[in-house]
Amino acid sequence: MTAAAPRRRDRWALALALALALPAVAGSQPAPVVSAFEIRVEEGWRPAAGLAELVAVEVGAPLDRQALRHSLRSLRAAVESSEVEAHLRPHADGVDVIFALWTQVRVSEVRLAGEPCFKPARLYELIEQQPGAPLSESRLLRGLYRLKDVHREAGFLEARIRLAVDSDDRGDAVVAYEFECGAPATVYSVVFDGDLGALTPEVLFERLSIGRETRLDEPAVRRDARELEGWLLVEGFRTARVGRPEIRPGPEPLRVRLVYPIEVGPRFEVRVSGADAAQLEREGVLPLQGSERFDEALLLRDLERLRRYFQEAGHYRVKIETRSEAGDQLRRIWVLVEPGPIYELAGVAWEGIRALPASRLETLVGTTARRRFGGKGRLVDELLEQDMTALRSYLATAFVGR
Repeated sequence: MTAAAPRRRDRWALALALALALPAVAGSQPAPVVSAFEIRVEEGWRPAAGLAELVAVEVGAPLDRQALRHSLRSLRAAVESSEVEAHLRPHADGVDVIFALWTQVRVSEVRLAGEPCFKPARLYELIEQQPGAPLSESRLLRGLYRLKDVHREAGFLEARIRLAVDSDDRGDAVVAYEFECGAPATVYSVVFDGDLGALTPEVLFERLSIGRETRLDEPAVRRDARELEGWLLVEGFRTARVGRPEIRPGPEPLRVRLVYPIEVGPRFEVRVSGADAAQLEREGVLPLQGSERFDEALLLRDLERLRRYFQEAGHYRVKIETRSEAGDQLRRIWVLVEPGPIYELAGVAWEGIRALPASRLETLVGTTARRRFGGKGRLVDELLEQDMTALRSYLATAFVGR
């Protein structure tokens, strides 16, 4: 093992060259034999002695990439505030492995230069690279991409953001983000692309906060789409969908078209026969009363809730059916109710289980002959199913070990 002191160089260029060299030994060919390995450090920096013992690469043996990775991890752990890379130098007799170590560059300052489009506090929130931390290419680039995204979403489509890094021989670096803001884009036109059903574009325009001749604001445009879809559902268009808006170039620079993909669909209307619809709505059991998107499972859930409502009122054998009348702009759903007579629960009997007292079993079920606040009990299918589940679970464990 020999030691050398290369002259200080641009650390990013060195890292890139080393990274490109590593895959050279990959592939289907046999691994080359390691002729020698070196540990090189930069001029003026003396790391702790004994680094050679941390290298797992064996001279005279085929190059083992796992041993190479282990060596890099060991060197990084042993030498704080350092960068470690491995470079492979092939030759006729095999390959030399060169480990390069140099001090980490630390950021002394992060600057905003030029003409930013936002207040400095807002921009610094987006920059991940912080003063006092080691210089990180990934942090620098993530901050740059964030800044560009925020400017684009705010309508500054022609904003220019450049990243500059200036480092000195002491290992300190100044990071500068340079801005050319430019003018924001404005909305030239708004188009609803799809079937509007019974509605007109003017009605939909009223629901948008970003309209013609307003500044482009992508988050607000996406929010408008979500709120427009929610409003359509509340208004009874229970299959309506509003897709992600598209921003297309307009006839002039910095003039854009907003295109909303939309399918309004029919308005849903619920009619009730055999019961008081207003009363059911007040009780919160009228089918399709909310603003959820319609599907058959939603209707079945609401009908089961309606059935429970009537059974809790004593109409155990209530009959509930539906009939649908579908049109292009209106879908009417009829809920046909036959409450039937009122049944009162006279008592609950327990048969076939002599080893358990009835008083214990009664604590497991909700079906009782009398209500908690007085009056006769009621039969409710949903409650009976819950009772049966509770009893089966209890009986499955009650006799374990007996």
